[in-house]
Amino acid sequence: NKKKMVGRGGGGGGGRGGGGGNNTRYFYPFLRPGHGLVHDKTLWHGITKVTRGVKYSLLFFFDEPERDMSSQVSVYFNNVRVSNRSVDIFWQAENGVLKAVHSGLGPGEKLLQISFPNHVFVARDSASGDVVGTYSVNAEAGGNELISITDDSKGDGKKAEEEEEEEE
Repeated sequence: NKKKMVGRGGGGGGGRGGGGGNNTRYFYPFLRPGHGLVHDKTLWHGITKVTRGVKYSLLFFFDEPERDMSSQVSVYFNNVRVSNRSVDIFWQAENGVLKAVHSGLGPGEKLLQISFPNHVFVARDSASGDVVGTYSVNAEAGGNELISITDDSKGDGKKAEEEEEEEE
């Protein structure tokens, strides 16, 4: 039983003067003039009739190969550092490049990240950039993994610049 999203152009929708309102079958997002909405192919969607003005559409289609999502792992990051400092989470690609996943995971905060077995993540102190820990996803496909980020994590405590200097 899918929910249908119906766009209300020009500032309507969402029960904010655009009529209709949200309910269990329909969701009307509030869109200001000139704003757009991005969604994937799994969302059942439509628009309401344009009664004044002009409707413009800009459509993008990306042909991505289907992934085998059965091998996904739910990774839960938990910042339990006693220093009460935030961390930034990065995914480490196979070529070693770090890609930002989340910035500023505060003390006591948790983050759910969908990943795959053997992916590597790096946690860095948000203020200093120091490596707090490096973590490999050990859960099997379809499983869950909890990664507790502590001040005693498996990190080398070096900044990225120091790591690059050592490699030279």
